[in-house]
Amino acid sequence: MKSIKIFLLLLVSITLTNCGDNNEEPAYPLTYENISGTYNIQSLSIDTETTTLVGIIPVTAKANGVGDTFQVDMILNTDKTYSIKGEHRIVITTSVPGVAPTTTQEIVVIDESGNYTINADNSITFSDQNADFLSGDLNVTVFTANNFSLTQEIEGTEPITNSDFKVNLAVSFIRK
Repeated sequence: MKSIKIFLLLLVSITLTNCGDNNEEPAYPLTYENISGTYNIQSLSIDTETTTLVGIIPVTAKANGVGDTFQVDMILNTDKTYSIKGEHRIVITTSVPGVAPTTTQEIVVIDESGNYTINADNSITFSDQNADFLSGDLNVTVFTANNFSLTQEIEGTEPITNSDFKVNLAVSFIRK
């Protein structure tokens, strides 16, 4: 009886140690060859926070934008050039203390092209001096054979109004 218990305990131990998580995707290296292709935007969100002095009191306004109805093509080439063209809708909710939130909708037209660089820190730098959408360093948070996601955090001061601002962008692309 004792040998059966030892055998069962050994069997259970072996079974538990061999049950690993086999659902992990294999690592997919971020290279120009792997990322090149045509993509559509899958999701987009932009959160901003602006703090302005009203007299001596700081007032912080927040705006949250969520994109939808994407008709945008992004082409990444192995020669380190890119283009992104099309349009989408963005719904923006703005909140200011003491005022009811407002919601607006806007159709955004994108027409950008330039160069991009894959950096060692798992980010991509987009270089287009006239860019309104993708510009500067964006962190790659997800990268697989079929999609990738980028985030960007920007902080600064608007010189004309002397307002401090923070912008958080998150955008996901899916291969066509």
